Amino acid sequence: MSEAERIEYAIAQLEPMLPGLEEYIEGGLSLCWDEDNWAKGGHVLLSAGQVTGGATINRIAQ
Repeated sequence: MSEAERIEYAIAQLEPMLPGLEEYIEGGLSLCWDEDNWAKGGHVLLSAGQVTGGATINRIAQ
């Protein structure tokens, strides 16, 4: 999907929630991490409990 196609897709997905959105759009920016030469599609894989475990640590620290 090209950058322009990704932007149009995002607008189409938001339009039902924000009717008339498209008339206010002045431009757009899209980045596909899979096409980034430096990221090479890199992503984070969280293990089971990492997301909820961090919430517990945060509550204790406060």
